[in-house]
Amino acid sequence: MNDRDCMTKLFTDFSPISKEQWEEIILKDLKGADYTKKLVTQTYENIPLQPYYTKAEPTTLNMSSNDWIIRQSISRNTVEETNKVALDYLNRGLNSLTIRSLSKQKTLFGTPIFSQEGFNQLFEKILIEYIPVNFNSTYSGLDMYAMLINLAEERQLDLGVLSGTLDFDPLDTFSEDQAQLSVLKEAITFATKHTPKYKLISISGDTFHNAGANAVQELAFSFSKAVEYAEVLSSEGLEISAIFSQLTFSFGVGSNYFMEIAKLRAARILWEAITTLYNHKSPIHIISKAAVANKSTYDSNVNMLRLTTEAMSAAIGGANEIELHTHTSRQEIPNEFSERISRNIQLILKGESYLDQAIDPSEGSYYIESLTQQLVDDATHLFQTIESKGGYLSAYNTGFIQNELKTVVEKRQQNIQFRKDVILGTNQFPNPTDTLSEKHPKTDYMFNLTETHSFNTFQELKQYYNSGGIRPYCSFPETQLQPFILSEEYENLRLRTEKSASKPRIFLLTIGHLGMRKARANFALNFFGCAGFEVIDNNGFSSTDEAISEAKKSGAEIIVLCSSDDEYMEIAPSVCAALPDQSIVVAGFPKTHIDSLKEAGIETFIHVKTNAIEVLTSFQNKYLND
Repeated sequence: MNDRDCMTKLFTDFSPISKEQWEEIILKDLKGADYTKKLVTQTYENIPLQPYYTKAEPTTLNMSSNDWIIRQSISRNTVEETNKVALDYLNRGLNSLTIRSLSKQKTLFGTPIFSQEGFNQLFEKILIEYIPVNFNSTYSGLDMYAMLINLAEERQLDLGVLSGTLDFDPLDTFSEDQAQLSVLKEAITFATKHTPKYKLISISGDTFHNAGANAVQELAFSFSKAVEYAEVLSSEGLEISAIFSQLTFSFGVGSNYFMEIAKLRAARILWEAITTLYNHKSPIHIISKAAVANKSTYDSNVNMLRLTTEAMSAAIGGANEIELHTHTSRQEIPNEFSERISRNIQLILKGESYLDQAIDPSEGSYYIESLTQQLVDDATHLFQTIESKGGYLSAYNTGFIQNELKTVVEKRQQNIQFRKDVILGTNQFPNPTDTLSEKHPKTDYMFNLTETHSFNTFQELKQYYNSGGIRPYCSFPETQLQPFILSEEYENLRLRTEKSASKPRIFLLTIGHLGMRKARANFALNFFGCAGFEVIDNNGFSSTDEAISEAKKSGAEIIVLCSSDDEYMEIAPSVCAALPDQSIVVAGFPKTHIDSLKEAGIETFIHVKTNAIEVLTSFQNKYLND
């Protein structure tokens, strides 16, 4: 008997269980309670997560391989230094090179590329015919593409071998710069004919993601934007096939592991449906980028773990390319160590975990299949709503998209403030020894840039650099969709404490019931640690008098009572009377004793339904010497 026959026989030994039988078991375990209230939770996408899933309609993806491209953004202060680093990294497992170029007169980091000469120096000894070359610039990415073509022609390369992408999403600026639309049209015509493997437009779904969008919104907004490109550019005379061939989709991937897998799978299904409507099926090219919004400044090593799960989600979800920023990206400029860690995460997932060996490894998971279909349905509905409002640009310009985002952001913010959403190392289990030094080194570059220069054709742009032109200073209007950094409020609190002349001290007055005092002391330790307060923990006191004596010796401004609900009534009056100058806090919310405890002098209760930001801010305002 072969292995397949054995498996078949194994499964026939078990009778299938119906949905009704599952629910009967759940109801029995819950003693008749409504499981939809006890076990079903709602996501930010308003998708109810069930306690169990049954076989779903399979969502087969149009994929031939899962061997994704490992791409990494590299930037240094000079083109020579960037070149040296790029050559090194290409020998260390990198197989797609992204160059971040400076676009403004002053910026945190990026490579200063302002001429064809500088561009050629950047790619010295780099075989651009063998690796994808990508550019990340808020300036016109077409400048980089023009220089790349010039370099390829100088090296007498067949332009058809060039591959890569521009992180270039200019749709929002068409109304301000009609000339840019004309140049883009000509560039697409050129690229379609001469560099069919190079893609000029990247639909920046990650911008929506980092602005707080849920998965449904990110999908719907991105594909609505793609359709807008199709409509705008086809009205300029371009063929749909040419437009679609130039599109890539850049999706953000965050910490919601299964949702992110389902999102990327749903993206393939949605794009196939859209291209079918245009009678031109075109495979989607997905670039997965690690989220910015969920990364923390404090305890930055935790970001390594976040990046790992994000890369796994992207790989399992079927991304064509994966780009991870560095784990210290919110603290400091990327360096050799942080970039190596970021790159090796993907190398391990390939070389040691073999995630590239299976096409659509999540296919057959009842949970993921169900999530995928739900995202497809809901994103389709939102997409149709946007179309009914006149399409992406109309919806954006009238504020519909911003308002949709605002609703989700406000909900996220509230859940973070109340610590329903955990940000490890920030609003839960903070590292008390971690401090922020003067990181974020600022570099002021002295640029010799020309005034804003407008080009009417792509050939004119290309010739400008070929003849020694200096890159003109030009900046597109800033997007209204600014990143919503999940940890920012807590980090601001903690940084304020850190910069203060003295930290508020917290004395944990632990007494009474061992289990309750320990649990509530741990809760208080984490709660006040989020703001960087100094917390004095204790193993427990044998009497109230002993506890009061030690509290006085500590010199702490805030005393936190950690005990059981009933014991609080015995402890609180004595503590409040003995320590009239201190703020007395109760860890917990003893419903039956609240009024009595308030009469005894207790003003603050900290518990799972407490807005931590509000409480911690109030104590800072009272005790910090700013």
